[in-house]
Amino acid sequence: MDDQRFDDNIKRKVGEFEDPGFDPADLAALHHQLRTVSAWPWYEQYRTELMLASGLALCTLIIVWSQWFMSGHVTESLKEKIMTLQGQQAEIDRLQQEVAALKNTPPDTIRIIEIRERPTSHYASLLHRIRSLESAMNSKVSKENTGGTKSKSDKAILSYNEEFARTPFAPGDDPSYRSSFPARLWPKMQEQPSLRAEPDAEAEGMRSTAPDLSPKTLRDLEKHYQTGIGIRVGPVLEISRGFYEVGSGKFDVTAGVLADFVLSPSLSLETGAKYVHRVYNVADKRLFLVQWPGIDENLGTLESIDVDSWIFEIPVSLKYRYPVSVKSHWIAGIGYSSLLYRSQVLEYEYEMVSNPLATISSAYRNSHTKVYPGLLNLSLGVSKQLRNGKLVETSVYYQHGLGETGIEQSKPNFLGVRGVYWFTVR
Repeated sequence: MDDQRFDDNIKRKVGEFEDPGFDPADLAALHHQLRTVSAWPWYEQYRTELMLASGLALCTLIIVWSQWFMSGHVTESLKEKIMTLQGQQAEIDRLQQEVAALKNTPPDTIRIIEIRERPTSHYASLLHRIRSLESAMNSKVSKENTGGTKSKSDKAILSYNEEFARTPFAPGDDPSYRSSFPARLWPKMQEQPSLRAEPDAEAEGMRSTAPDLSPKTLRDLEKHYQTGIGIRVGPVLEISRGFYEVGSGKFDVTAGVLADFVLSPSLSLETGAKYVHRVYNVADKRLFLVQWPGIDENLGTLESIDVDSWIFEIPVSLKYRYPVSVKSHWIAGIGYSSLLYRSQVLEYEYEMVSNPLATISSAYRNSHTKVYPGLLNLSLGVSKQLRNGKLVETSVYYQHGLGETGIEQSKPNFLGVRGVYWFTVR
């Protein structure tokens, strides 16, 4: 018998062996007891909960420590600022005390005392003139004591003034005094009235109070005072006329609201929404150049078509501002407008075959809202700042059609003028 077969027989004998004293119920009871009695410690059962609680406690400690640390830094910085302010206040108090002390200090007085042993020729001439004036005044007063309408004091003062006016009081008029100081310059008495340039009040009133500044200086001032992006909002009103391929347009009025975002003193981005009701007429041979929807040939011969369109326009334009003065700018813009056709009505006029003098009207309405290729916008204008701080902008603009629009598939161009009243938001 080989080894492999011997091993198989042993395994078979052992596998078929059964202990006569084995009880399966006792084995099941032992397994049940092992399952009910846990050999692991209590914290192994709550390991997840303990880890979450420890993490929350650690996070709370970190947050509390960070708040305490930041508050300590803020407190220190506030203390430093308070100490700096106190030092500045002490310096201000000291300077105020010095100013008060200087105000209370009596001013220095310089006295010049001239002692002469004998009077000069100038002094003698002055005394002589004073005596002559007094004698002349007394003589005239005594002569007029007997009559006259004026009082004595008034006449005396008048005569004294006249005599004083006739008598020059300049020391340089005395030849003896001039000879004493030959190197000195003496003023010459005015004999005739001088010619003087008088200011023209009218010209002063017409002169502008604002200084003439160069565009570069104005641009530098705008850059200095601009902080961030400026925002303006305002209503817009436009009057334009359309030029159509197969029709003649009319003057249309457009109204809306625009917003201007001032990116820099020279550039701004404009957008908003406008609403317009455009009308144009097609007649004669041009009627048959387009495939018009809703034509009823049974009504007669088609004579003319009126096309009414209700359109929302959403423009986006980039504008360049060139300063002319502190309150005026030239403005040039280029942009694009999307067209949203809300509805269209085609009004047909037919000539009756039986009666050429009679006409029949019919209408075709399209209420389907649709967005069409837009317009290229070009504008040139000027803006002016008013006294109340608002801005008024007027410009001439041209719009070039970039694609076919409307149910008639036309490609119109527009030329018009517009005005905007801007309110500064930021």
